[in-house]
Amino acid sequence: MRLLTMNLLMALPLVGQATVIKSPVPIGSKQGSVELDIAGLRSKAESGDATAQTQLGLAYGRGQGVPKDEAQAVKWYQKAANQGNPEAQGDLGACYALGRGVMKDTTEAVRWYRKAAEQGYVRAQVMLGFAYRIGDGVAQDFNEAVKWYLRAAEQGNAMAQFSLGNMYQNGIGVQQDFQAAVVWLSKSANQGYVSAQNNLGILYVNGQGVTKDYKIAVSLFRKAVEQGDAMGQYNLGIRYGLGQGVPQDYQASANWVRLAAEQGLAVAQTFLGVMYSEGKFLPEDSKASAAWYLKAAEQGRNDAQYYLGQLYLNGRGVPLNTETGLAWVRKAAAGGWVDAQVLLGLAYREGKVVPLDLVEAHVWFNLAAANGHELSGKARDDLGAKMTQEQIREAQSRARLITEQQTNLGSLK
Repeated sequence: MRLLTMNLLMALPLVGQATVIKSPVPIGSKQGSVELDIAGLRSKAESGDATAQTQLGLAYGRGQGVPKDEAQAVKWYQKAANQGNPEAQGDLGACYALGRGVMKDTTEAVRWYRKAAEQGYVRAQVMLGFAYRIGDGVAQDFNEAVKWYLRAAEQGNAMAQFSLGNMYQNGIGVQQDFQAAVVWLSKSANQGYVSAQNNLGILYVNGQGVTKDYKIAVSLFRKAVEQGDAMGQYNLGIRYGLGQGVPQDYQASANWVRLAAEQGLAVAQTFLGVMYSEGKFLPEDSKASAAWYLKAAEQGRNDAQYYLGQLYLNGRGVPLNTETGLAWVRKAAAGGWVDAQVLLGLAYREGKVVPLDLVEAHVWFNLAAANGHELSGKARDDLGAKMTQEQIREAQSRARLITEQQTNLGSLK
């Protein structure tokens, strides 16, 4: 596995927050607090003042000047929202989205977000864009997501600017346009939005939409690190490992990756496992490698699942256990990891560690071939010559089902 670390390092600039979708902060969650005249607010609110009703709702929602009471917050938001107050409409939508003070109802949340967004309320526009992005409370519609993110981004909202840049970066709802991505990510990053700092750094690493510049990338990752961001720590660690924008320093690389891994970042946990497995960046330690692979594997990282499976199959750092090893390899294969698919194809074709099963072997070789593994395509065709048409149809049906499951999971990311 000696070449694995550097091969991974060369691929890792593509790994970042480019495709990560995070739920926006609930609309009513404003930072800071001020002294409130609750009695005065209540008097105005009971007289029908929509602004006072909204502020009283916020007070109850945050427990500021009154005991926290989410049902009371909803009551006052509702009164103000019914009068057309956009902030109250947005806050009421957030209550429905999160089930705070009212039964969770994402469709109702979207209805109130829309009312507020159409009045230009920027945070509701962000929430509505997010709802369309993931299909929560409304049919997934990337074009609508872009529309609402754009409206909020043009008002200077950093989260919307990041989200819009993200969609240009990945060609989601718009034609992929790295220069447009740089424009919007730069606006967001300049406001200190950490995800934008990471994504913009990755664009500078890859020279996408900008002239490749590792030093600028490193400066952006450091800004993210200053906020304690795990992805920034990881990205900085990779730059030290490759000597991009900083002197190559394996120890510094391992230190930054470890900090990210300890914060629970799965890709960092996987790479830390690789470092321990190879003994190049860190002293070789198969037990430590297995422990970090397990943390990442439990978060659904297909590469970590495959590497952990290999350790069990070979008894490195963990007791030799073929059943457990194959179970992890199967998880990785079902998630689309091509090496795991090839391994399963070989195992079922040879019938040594599992019972011989040509149909199952055909399934995994077929999936690996679809992922670009040419030798698996030949292996699948060779198997097909030994199988009945009914067996081939069954194998193809299974492969389609696995592909559909992967697609459905991917749409949620």
